[in-house]
Amino acid sequence: MAVRDAFKVTRKTFFNPRAWFSYDEFLNHNRIIWGSIKSVVVAPAVEPGAEEETFEQAMERNGMSEEDRQIGIKAYRNFALIFVSLAVFSFIYAFFLLFAYHVLSGWLLAMSVCALLLSQAFKYDFWALQLQRRKLNLTFDDWKNNILGNKGGAA
Repeated sequence: MAVRDAFKVTRKTFFNPRAWFSYDEFLNHNRIIWGSIKSVVVAPAVEPGAEEETFEQAMERNGMSEEDRQIGIKAYRNFALIFVSLAVFSFIYAFFLLFAYHVLSGWLLAMSVCALLLSQAFKYDFWALQLQRRKLNLTFDDWKNNILGNKGGAA
């Protein structure tokens, strides 16, 4: 290595805002985040000519009996209730932190935990609804109508 390369001074030595702000890493992280969000929101493409599996075929494939289905419904509903009760506790604790100790970061963290717990409660309650209705391709609207008692569609 030449001595001039070891002591090379360019404009980027003193003025390189792209490196200061880690612009390339910022773009990379945003691509990863956007890809994750896109994979959750966009439904996967179905191969043409592929037939959908029915609920009975799925039960047979997994070796489930009718008794297992009933046990699964109860277990998933119990899990959902546990997660909802923990979410309520987290919600109350968040506002306790905010008003008693004036800790905004604690409030944000507790609200994030509350959102995570509620998402888990939704997942388990949705699975229980699928088992209860004996149907695999239910939508969020089906779940919402089941919870709100709005069987006729839009309010």
